[in-house]
Amino acid sequence: MANVEVGEKTSICGHGWLYGRGPLNLGNNTWLSVGVIFYTHLEAPILIGSNCDIGPSVQFITGTHEVGASSRRAGKGIAKPIVVSDG
Repeated sequence: MANVEVGEKTSICGHGWLYGRGPLNLGNNTWLSVGVIFYTHLEAPILIGSNCDIGPSVQFITGTHEVGASSRRAGKGIAKPIVVSDG
């Protein structure tokens, strides 16, 4: 249900948060520091490679809005994938 894959020897060190049901893939031997937050989206995967060190309180946010008209600046919602390569 969470749609998360975690590689071998990957460490999640302390509390963090996962929002949404989109795919999240954490590579092998990756380190997530305290407070890392993932905002996932079904159409925009988050892929973190192997041998990565992610610092405290980093946020991965797949969703945003297009800039709308002056009457309402938050236009159409969009989502883009996030890829952090190995190392």
